[in-house]
Amino acid sequence: MGVIYLSGFVVINVVATVLFVRSQRGKAAAELMTFAETVPAPLTPQVREWLGPQLHRRAVYPFVGFLWGITAVYLLPSSAWDDLPWHWFLLVIGIGVGSSTGALLASVRTKPLVDGPRRAVDPVRRRASDYYGRIDVLRLRLSVLTAGSALALAAALVAGTGTATADRALIACSIGLVLVAAQHGVVAVVVARPLVTSTAEGLSWQKAVLARTIAPMPHLAIFAGIFSTVVAVYAAVVHVRELSLPILLLSVGVAVLGAAAVVVMVMGIRRDRPRQTDPIAHPSSAP
Repeated sequence: MGVIYLSGFVVINVVATVLFVRSQRGKAAAELMTFAETVPAPLTPQVREWLGPQLHRRAVYPFVGFLWGITAVYLLPSSAWDDLPWHWFLLVIGIGVGSSTGALLASVRTKPLVDGPRRAVDPVRRRASDYYGRIDVLRLRLSVLTAGSALALAAALVAGTGTATADRALIACSIGLVLVAAQHGVVAVVVARPLVTSTAEGLSWQKAVLARTIAPMPHLAIFAGIFSTVVAVYAAVVHVRELSLPILLLSVGVAVLGAAAVVVMVMGIRRDRPRQTDPIAHPSSAP
C-alpha cells in the first residue's frame, strides 16, 4: 500500500474517533439518566460527577479500539495473511484485539465513589457468579474450553503438518486464548476490588457500575473462543487427508465444542435483548 493511502486511512480514523467521542459527550446526559433509573439510590451531584466519566469510558473505549484495531491490520505488513480467508481472519483479530483492549482499559479504570468525608470498605466478599446468570457463567467456562482446545488442535497441526496454514492457525489461536485469559483476569480483579464508600447509597452505585463494567466480558470471551475454533477447524479441514486419526478426532471434538459455544452465545444474546433496560442485578449477599 502507498504512503498516501495509509496516511489517508489514518486521517479518516482520527476524524471518526473525534466525531464519535464528541457525539458520545452529547449523549452523556441522557445515558446517565437512563442508567440512574436502574439504580435504587438518589442521583446526587457527587454521584453525577463520578458516574459521567465512568459511563463515557465504557461507551468510547471499545469503539475506539474497534476503529484502531482495523487500522492496525492495514498498517502492519501482513503479506503472509493476504490470501483468503486469512485476510478476513486477520481483520477479525484486529477488531477483537482492539475492542477487547478498549473494554479492558475502561474496566480497570473504575474509580471509587467519594460521596462523604468518612470512608468504609464493603466487607462482603464478592464473586463473579454473584453478578452473572447461568448463561454468562457457562459462556465464561466455554470460552476457556474452546480457546484451549483450539490452541491444542493448532499445535497438533503444526507438529503433524508443519505448513504455513498450521503456523498461522497457531498464532491466531494463541491470540484468542490470550484474549480469553484477559477477560477472565479483568473480571476477577474488578469483582475482587474493595468497594470504598461513605453511604449505603454510594455502595449501591458502585455495585451497579461494577455490574455494568463486567457485563460484556462473557460475550467477548466466548466470541474469542469461537473464533479460535473456526480458525483451528479450518486449518484441519485444509489438511484433512494428511491428518492422523487422533488429530482428526480432536478436530471433530473442537468443531462440536465450537458449535455448542455458538448456541450458548446466541442464547445469551437473545436473553439480553429484552433486558437492556432492566435493573442491574446486585450480589445475592446484598440486602
